Amino acid sequence: MWTVDADSHALVTGLLLAAKHVTGRYGRAVRTALFIRADIYDTLDFSDGDKFHGDEIRITWTHDGLKDIALARARASLDAELTADQLWEQLFPPSVRGEPTAEYLFARALPRPRDAIQFLNACRSVADERGGLAITEEDVLAAYGRFSR
Repeated sequence: MWTVDADSHALVTGLLLAAKHVTGRYGRAVRTALFIRADIYDTLDFSDGDKFHGDEIRITWTHDGLKDIALARARASLDAELTADQLWEQLFPPSVRGEPTAEYLFARALPRPRDAIQFLNACRSVADERGGLAITEEDVLAAYGRFSR
């Protein structure tokens, strides 16, 4: 669990340095891949930090990327070949407060898959509690209240 303290800093910095060391020591025989949230990585301040800039790749999630994840998760959950139109016009309402539903959802969550999925699951939970087969605009609004808490 990340906290903004010296121990968390030391742990993540040590992990980065260890990965670099292993790769340097074993060359092409070992490859490491670390996934660290950008907000955490950006707080790190250590003397060897410049050595990582050539190796880092930043992943930036767009609304389109999050929509792709939502569709893949819905397909897996329903075990069905679902289209994007079916997801965003039949399972979800076409709009919420006049805004396309996907845009409404992803504008109110941090741009990363975990948050988007939590919000989508909250929408489904509200609809399930109501006994609905599809998610309504009211369900999305109620889920937003839960999600933001």
